Amino acid sequence: TNGIPRGDIDPERYKIELKHRLDLDFPDDAQWRLDSNFTLLSDQYYLEDFDRTEYQSDPAPDNTLGLYRKDDDSLLSLYGRFRLNDFYRTDTRSPEITFDRVRKPLFDSPILHEGNMSFAVIGEKAADLATNTIINPLLQLGPNDPTAQTLLNQLNGYERQLAEQILALPKNDPRREELRTQLLDSNYSRLNIYQEISAPMTFGNFLNITPEAGVGYTRYDAANWQLDSTDRTYLYGGVEASTKISKDFGGNRYPRWGLDGLKHILQPYVNWSVVSTDNITIEDPQVDRLTPTIRPRPLDPVRFNAIDNLASWNIVRVGARNRLLTKRNDTSHEWFYLNTYFDAFAEDPEGMRDYSNLYNEARWQPLPWLAAGLETQFPIVDDGSGFTLYNTYLSYMPTSNFEFTMNYLVLNGNPALDDSNQLYFQSYLRLNDKWGLGSLDVVELADGTVTQQQYTLHRDLGSWVMGMGVSAVDNRLQ
Repeated sequence: TNGIPRGDIDPERYKIELKHRLDLDFPDDAQWRLDSNFTLLSDQYYLEDFDRTEYQSDPAPDNTLGLYRKDDDSLLSLYGRFRLNDFYRTDTRSPEITFDRVRKPLFDSPILHEGNMSFAVIGEKAADLATNTIINPLLQLGPNDPTAQTLLNQLNGYERQLAEQILALPKNDPRREELRTQLLDSNYSRLNIYQEISAPMTFGNFLNITPEAGVGYTRYDAANWQLDSTDRTYLYGGVEASTKISKDFGGNRYPRWGLDGLKHILQPYVNWSVVSTDNITIEDPQVDRLTPTIRPRPLDPVRFNAIDNLASWNIVRVGARNRLLTKRNDTSHEWFYLNTYFDAFAEDPEGMRDYSNLYNEARWQPLPWLAAGLETQFPIVDDGSGFTLYNTYLSYMPTSNFEFTMNYLVLNGNPALDDSNQLYFQSYLRLNDKWGLGSLDVVELADGTVTQQQYTLHRDLGSWVMGMGVSAVDNRLQ
C-alpha cells in the first residue's frame, strides 16, 4: 500500500506467531525464564497490508529464542536470533551472551558501578528479492551509468551507503568484493565491554552532583571479509547536577479529580556528557545501528543500544522536571508530570546542530480510568533539529464497559520521516463477559483521507481469545 510496484504476490497470505514465556525453577534465588518469540510471514507486505500498527513500529520482526537469569544485581542472557523470513534484511546471532549489572555500590563504597559485557557470533544477510533484482544488477554498473541512480533510489539507509561506496570504486578495485560481501552476506564476531562508575554527592542539603566516568571496548573479528580496523575503545565522562524545590498545598482535596492533598516538586537539572571514540566508517561492521527517530538519543553509553554507531559527542542537556504529587491508597501518586529540556552541542554526532529542539513531555493521570499526555518539540534557537512535532493522547473509560484512546499527531519538516497531520481513534465495547467489539480508525487530516479502518468482534473462550473482523486501507497514493 505504499505505492511502490510489487509484482506478483501469492494470494494465500498468512502470519504465524509464537510468543511464549516459560518460567523455570532452578535451585538458586534467581528468576529463570525461557522466552520464545517467532513470527513467520507469507511475504514482505503482509504487515503493511493487515497489521499496520505493528508495521509502523516493527516492520521486520525478530525471531529469537532466549534463556534469561535475573536477580537483584544482574541479568544474564543467552539467546539466538534466526532468519525465518528471507524478504527483509536480517541479522542472526548464534548465539549472543550478555551480562548486565545494575548500578550498585562498589565494594560497599560510596562509588557506584554498572556495566555490561556481550559476545555474539553475528551474520547479516540482505533480502533475497533486493539481492536479485536491485543489488546484484547495481554492482555490475559503473559510477556514471544512468541506470545506477534508478536502482540506488530503491535502497535506503545502510544498504544504500554501502552500495554508493562500491559504485565509487573502480570496477577492478579489490575492495569492491570485500564491500559486496559485507553488503550481501557478512559474518563476524563481536565482543563488547562497557563499565561505568559514578559518585552521587550532595552539597548543602539542596544541590545534587553526580560525576560519571566509563570506558568501553569493542572488537570485531570477521569470518568472511577483511576488516581495516578490528577494535576500538571509547571513553565517557559526564556530570549531572540538579536541585529540588518543593511546596505543599496540603488542603486541596477533590476526589472527583483524584486529589487528596497536593505537593509540587520542581527539579532543574543540567547533564553534561562527553564521549570520545574512533571514527566510524561505512566499511566497519554496523549491525546495531541508528534508525530514524523523533526522540533525542540517550546521553549515557550504558543505555545506548546502537553499539556499532556510537560516535564522539559533547552535549549539554538543560531542563526542568515538574511533578504534582497526591496520595493514593496511602502512598504517593504522581498526578501530573512535565519534563522540559533541550540539548546544546559542542560536538554533534549526527549532524551540524548547535542546539536541539525544545522538548516537552507531559502526562496527566488523575484517575484510574482517565489519562492524557502531550509531547511537543520545536526549534527555539537557530533551526534547532529542523522540524516540529505535536503529539497528544487521551485514554478514557466513561463506563465500565467502554473505553477509547485518541491520538492527534502533527509532524512537519523531519528529514527522515514523512509529514503527517493524523487523528487516531481506537475503542473497545464490552457487550458481556464473553463478547466485545473493537474499532480502529486513522484519518490523515491533510486531505481528509481515512487511511485505516478496522472493526473486530472478540469472543473470550477462557484460556483462548477468538477474533474476526474487517479492515480497509487507503494509502493516499496511486
